[in-house]
Amino acid sequence: MSKALQSCGPTKPGAATSTGLLRSGDGAATFQPVTGAPTAAAVEQPEPGRLIVLGTDGRILTARDGIWQHTGTLPRVASPPC
Repeated sequence: MSKALQSCGPTKPGAATSTGLLRSGDGAATFQPVTGAPTAAAVEQPEPGRLIVLGTDGRILTARDGIWQHTGTLPRVASPPC
């Protein structure tokens, strides 16, 4: 099940799914896992060779040419009272 779909150009869409980050090289006909990628809630490719991922654990990670770095963490928000 796809959580987020991001176009990385007209023929290279990416998808953040419950099974991991996927990328297509054939216009979304098929998808392959991105090796070493974290489980992502959202993905963005601001420029070729660079990914920014919001991990399902709140971490913000960036990758340039396949090398992942932890660049921050979203603050935890207290649950609203029931």
